[in-house]
Amino acid sequence: MASRLSQSIATHTRVWYGIDARGQIVGRLAATLSLLLQGKTKPIYHPAADTGDHVVVTNTRHVTFTGNKWDQKLYRHHTGYPSALREIQAKQLHDKDPTKVIFGSRVMLKAPPLL
Repeated sequence: MASRLSQSIATHTRVWYGIDARGQIVGRLAATLSLLLQGKTKPIYHPAADTGDHVVVTNTRHVTFTGNKWDQKLYRHHTGYPSALREIQAKQLHDKDPTKVIFGSRVMLKAPPLL
């Protein structure tokens, strides 16, 4: 039986996860990553505390989308200038930088509360 100190240390330490994205579906992978980054997999989770773990994602070049999302899914960002909403297809963004397709799923992370 483990002591309370060893249980506490195992619970509170940040763990490094190495995730292989080869053949993974982007949405499901992003949902898993958001749980790990927020710390929701730990028993000490609290929304106001930073209890998330570290995540390293490899082989993002080989992720997949379901259906016709390679052509239909749009990633949007605004440059800050008037009428400057930029859109790019998932296929073009993946060809440009494969990690941004995963990073574009950051909307699954909960926004911090406003003070």
